[in-house]
Amino acid sequence: MSARPSVFTSQDYISDHIWKASPTLRSAGIALNGRLASQQSRFLATVQSDAGRTMPVRRPRATPISHDRATFTIRDGPVFHGKSFGAKSNISGEAVFTTSLVGYPESMTDPSYRGQILCFTQPLIGNYGVPSNERDQFGLLKYFESPNI
Repeated sequence: MSARPSVFTSQDYISDHIWKASPTLRSAGIALNGRLASQQSRFLATVQSDAGRTMPVRRPRATPISHDRATFTIRDGPVFHGKSFGAKSNISGEAVFTTSLVGYPESMTDPSYRGQILCFTQPLIGNYGVPSNERDQFGLLKYFESPNI
């Protein structure tokens, strides 16, 4: 397998400040003299096709979204009442508390909390509403860490 010298931004600094190559052998602002090519050879990336990336197919949720009344019951007695959101189902699991100061949409969509019941400790939770499902230029949700809550 043979290597060809590649073009990297970091080479601009190396070429201009260390090797002082002749200006006749410069290509796109990067020196490619014999000394540099023999010491700095890297493999070039290859592209399989020019089709580009495609977004995965959107699948329907396993259960419909609900806004029903809900309870949070702790094993040794306390019961908390509120409104549910997300999938309508009975769940049990490990309750974890977060003291982070980031917004709750970011925490609730953080993949590291997947499968856990997330309890917030900040008093301002919910004061600024729920972000829209707006997507960015790549089709990703603009204000969430992932599409799953």
